[in-house]
Order: sequence, then structure tokens, then C-alpha cells
Amino acid sequence: MYYPSNVVSKLNVYKPLIILLSILAWICLLNIFNLENKKFVNDLYLTSNKEAVDSKENEVAVNKNEILSILYNKAEYDEIISPFVPITIRDRIRVSQKYKLLSCSLHKHLSSMISPAMCYLKDEHEYVKKYGDVIAENQNACINSGDFHHNVLEVLKYNELDDWIFFSLSRDPIERFISGFSNICIDILNMEQRALCYNCGSNMDCFVTTLYKDILNYSRTRRMMNYFIAAHFFPQNWMCDYFQFFRKYVIISYSSNRDKEVELLEGLKRIFDKANIPQESQKFIMTKFNSTKTVHSTINSESHKVAVKMLYESPKLMRILYKIFYYDFILFNYSIPEEYLPKVAPVKKLTEYRLR
Repeated sequence: MYYPSNVVSKLNVYKPLIILLSILAWICLLNIFNLENKKFVNDLYLTSNKEAVDSKENEVAVNKNEILSILYNKAEYDEIISPFVPITIRDRIRVSQKYKLLSCSLHKHLSSMISPAMCYLKDEHEYVKKYGDVIAENQNACINSGDFHHNVLEVLKYNELDDWIFFSLSRDPIERFISGFSNICIDILNMEQRALCYNCGSNMDCFVTTLYKDILNYSRTRRMMNYFIAAHFFPQNWMCDYFQFFRKYVIISYSSNRDKEVELLEGLKRIFDKANIPQESQKFIMTKFNSTKTVHSTINSESHKVAVKMLYESPKLMRILYKIFYYDFILFNYSIPEEYLPKVAPVKKLTEYRLR
């Protein structure tokens, strides 16, 4: 074909560019082919090794879940329960208007003796006339008298705080727990078949771990799983309106161990003297306290021995209980064995916790 000389001249000028573009086009086509080929090979490999790939992914997922589980369980019982979380236990505040004496009578704190004693001090002659000389297990005496209160502020509504003497009993938290567990989760369960202990029966591991979660949840949400359990097992320092009136209370240490009974009686004697209670009335009460063994006392029972064995053979449960009741030990001056002492910053002195 004949091309004019001017056209030939232009073709010669663009010839190198045309060759370069052709080469680039071939390179692009080759790359596209290689990519498709690699994709085909990879798809073939993944298809032929699908079971191996799925197995590896499952292994990674399992390991991840195990790690999360370990971290969760480590943190699950690692938090020490906070002090002074307000909780209202019904009808635990008992008063004698006559002597301006207020007592917080907690469950598992000799309440079956303290409550009727406070009723007696409301009107000694009327009490003897109505109930005779019975004190023990007469805790419902005066129940309709208007002297059973849910909280301290009900009492102070028409009274000056400074006019009153407050007292309460404290108890070693481990002793209190064992007493409650043996009485409620073993004895009552066996006698009445009532599911009182988070449906754990007499399984202490189940009960303690659930108790921890219930208490921790209440400290955050003010919701509890079981009022009856809360009244018997939640931290002592949460009760009695201690969060407001801890400094006001005279707190007497109580133990079901007869060797420590003198400390209790001496403490009560000091309170009664301070409240100007007549010696005759004091003698009536002291005689009953000194000679009476309450029905709910568990220290010599078979269930108590079983509960002690279960607890002390489980360092895990002991550690959880010391974290639940850490501030009960601190605030009420009970010692914690070194091996169970939580790793926390040094706590304040007792006097610093007595709120102003």
C-alpha cells in the first residue's frame, strides 16, 4: 500500500510509542492471567484443605474462649466488697423509750435474747405480767408496740440523737457464716426441705460463690436475690444504719463460744449502767443471758462440725469469704490470717471509719 511521504514520516515518528504500548498491553494481559490462575490455585487449595482450615479456626476460637474464661474467673472473685453499703433489714432496730436505749438486733447476733430484753426494758412490770420470766426465744415480744423499727431515722423523728445510747453486737464473720450456713442450709433444709440457700442445698461451694455474686451485685445495683439470705449473710457493716451512725454505736463483740461470754456480759453491763437502768432490771436480764442456751445455737451440733470441715478444707472458699467480709474484720476489730489477707492498699484505722 502506498502512503504519502508525509504520512510515512509521521508513522516513523510514532513507531517507538506504538511498540511500547503494545508491550505494555501484553504485560497487562499476562498479569491478569497470572492473577486468575493464582486465584484458581488458592481456591483449589482452600477447598481441598477446608477441614484443616476449619479445625485451625476452631482451635483459635477455643483458645480465645479459654483465655477469656481464665481472665473472667480471675476477676470474678477478686474484688473486695465495699464497706457501708446501706441495706434495710426489717424490724431490727429495737428501742426502750423509757431509758432512751436503742439496739440493732441482727440475725445470728443473739437476737433471740436481745430483742425480748429490749422489750423488757420498755416496761419491766408489764413484761413480767405478760410473759413471766421468759427471755430466750421470745423475740416477738412487743412486736405490736411500735418499738420495732426498720431504720434509726424512724426513732429520731421526734427525738434528739444526743439523748440516746446506741448499742449493737458484732460477731467474727467466719463464725457468723458457719452458724448461719449450718442452721439454714443444713438443719432447716433437712427438717423443712425449704430451698433457702440459692437452691444450692448444702453445697457450700455453690452457696458461697453465689453469695459473693449476690452481694457484689447488690453493692452496684441495690437489688438482691434473696432477702432472707441477705438478712443472715450480708456484711454486718452494711446494716444497722452504720453508714450514718457508726460513730454513735457502742459495739460489743459476741461469740457463741462460752469462753468469751464474759466479754459480752461486761459490755452489756457498761451499756446498762450508762443508760441508768436499775440494778434489779439488770440482774433479771444478766441472769437470763448467763444461763440460757438458745435454740438456734449451733456450735455443738453435728451440722456445725460438717460446715466447719467443708469450709476449712477449701482455701478457695475461705479466700472468697475474707473478700466478702474484709471490712467487717477491719471495722469490728477481728483478725485476718496472713495467708488470707487480701492484697490491697493499707486500710484506714478504725477510728477514721467512724463517720462524722
